Amino acid sequence: MVLETQFTQIARRLGFTTTGGNCRTEVLDWIASLKSRWLVVFDNADDITQIKAYWSAAARGSIIVTSRNPMAQEEGLASTRLYVPIFDMSHGADFILYLLQAPADAARREAAQVLSKVFDGLLLGLKTAVTVMTYKNYSLEGFVNLLAQRIPDIEKHGVHGGSTSLANLFDLAYSSVSPSGIELLDLISFLDPQSIPIDLFEPIQDDQPSAPILDLPFRDAVESLWLHSLLRFDDIKTFINIYGYVQSVAHKKLSVSQNRYNNAFEKMLARLHQVIPTTIISPNRNPGVWERRERYLPHLRFEDRSPKALSKKVAGDLVELLTLFA
Repeated sequence: MVLETQFTQIARRLGFTTTGGNCRTEVLDWIASLKSRWLVVFDNADDITQIKAYWSAAARGSIIVTSRNPMAQEEGLASTRLYVPIFDMSHGADFILYLLQAPADAARREAAQVLSKVFDGLLLGLKTAVTVMTYKNYSLEGFVNLLAQRIPDIEKHGVHGGSTSLANLFDLAYSSVSPSGIELLDLISFLDPQSIPIDLFEPIQDDQPSAPILDLPFRDAVESLWLHSLLRFDDIKTFINIYGYVQSVAHKKLSVSQNRYNNAFEKMLARLHQVIPTTIISPNRNPGVWERRERYLPHLRFEDRSPKALSKKVAGDLVELLTLFA
C-alpha cells in the first residue's frame, strides 16, 4: 500500500494524469526512458515480495534494497548482496561509551561489553539503552543489573526468547515516557509505522475549521518519544516514523486493558474519519483530494486491529471509512 501511494505521488510530480495501478506502469516506463543513470532505493523492505511489481527492468540505473531479511537476495531481484554487520561486542561497547561521553575505566567498559552482548550489537537497542540511562540518571553498571532483574516481569507480557532483552529495554523506556507520549504511542499503534502524517494530530486547513482536534499535546508527546529514540521524523518534519518492533510491543501493552484499547481505537478512527475527504469515493472527479487520499490510505489498518466488541456508531463509522476506499 505504501509503495502504491509513493508511486502515485511520483506520477503526479511528473505530470501524469493516470490514477491507481496505472501510475506504477507510467513511472516504470518513465524510468526506462531515461538516458542518464538513475538510482531507486527500497528502504526497509523486509517483505521482499512486495517490491517485485515495482522493480524496474531498465539496465541503465541501479536499485538498492535495504532489508533485515537475510533471504532477500534469494528472490532473484538483486544481483549483489552487501552484508552490513551488526556491532560486535567490542565495537558495541565503544559506541555505548561514546554516546555516554564517559571515561572508559575497566568496570565501565566491562558493563558496556555486557550490554552490547545482551542486544547482539543491535543499534536500536544500544541507542535506546543509552537514552534511558541518561534520562533516568542510571549508572552503566546499575542499568545492566536492573535490565537483568526485569526479564521475568517482561515475559509476563508474552515476550520470550531472543526478543526478551529488547522488550525489557522498551519496558524501561516506556516507564519514563511522558503520559502524552504514552497516549500518542497508543494511537499510532493502529497505523502503518512509516510516514504517519503529523497533521493527523495537529490542526489542518479544513472545510470545517471548528472540527475538534485530538485532545493531545502532540509536540510534547512526540518530543518525549523522540528523546527516548522510539520514533523519528522525516527530513522535512511532515511525517513521523516509528520502529516496527516498538509499535508491536506498544500494541501488546495497549491490549492488556480493553477499555484503554477501545478508547484509543475509537479516537484514531474518529480522527481519520475527520481528516479524510468524503468525496474521495469518486476521486477521479475531484483531483483536489488525491493528495490527502494518498497520504492517509496506508493507515487504514483497522480491519485487523479493531476491538472484538464495537458500539453501533463506531462499527458504522468503521464500515463507512473502509467503504470509501473500497
